Amino acid sequence: MISLSVLFLTLAAAPVQADSPPDAPRLQVGARTLLASAGTAALEADVVRYTEADAPTTPQVAFLASAFTSLTGLATTFGLFAQPPSSLPLSGFGWRARLATSLFLLSTGPSVGDLLNGDWGAFAIGAGGRTLLSWLAWGAVEYVSSTPGVDGMLIFGTVLLVTVTALVWTGWCAIDLVRAAFAPGRWAERMNASVHPRAPIAEVRRAGALALAW
Repeated sequence: MISLSVLFLTLAAAPVQADSPPDAPRLQVGARTLLASAGTAALEADVVRYTEADAPTTPQVAFLASAFTSLTGLATTFGLFAQPPSSLPLSGFGWRARLATSLFLLSTGPSVGDLLNGDWGAFAIGAGGRTLLSWLAWGAVEYVSSTPGVDGMLIFGTVLLVTVTALVWTGWCAIDLVRAAFAPGRWAERMNASVHPRAPIAEVRRAGALALAW
């Protein structure tokens, strides 16, 4: 009788033992999810957020570099009033060389802050565009002044061109000079934009899709 009881209990316990293995995959999936969550946290920890403190220059240095370069060009412009006597050799060439230097410094000065913070694109657009505008106006004046018997409409068109160009050039210089103080902040934004795509997007983190990699 006792043997029959032991046999009955053994047979009754067998289904319970057979049902236990299916729980193992659920435990394994849970472990994989935990590992994926840990991997997500590690990836998020690897993403570094840059600030202005990490930039090559401070906002003050970026602004002062642009301002001093522009002031150097302005001082060179004032020096043009001390024109050497025309009897000296190459006096006209020397005066034009100083004018070209002053226009170049005034045109590139406001973008020096971007250059110091590695924004070559902004420097090329700002400095190159303003230099082109200044030389276009200068070339128009040189053409009219060196051509005898110029038509009145051509003179009027040249004056209008120089006026509009000077207004655009001056406003562009002023805007970029103010923006020079924010060049380190734009550097931090560019660096963060280049690093951010390495992190998993928020939808993937919420859905737990990283668990599929395990």
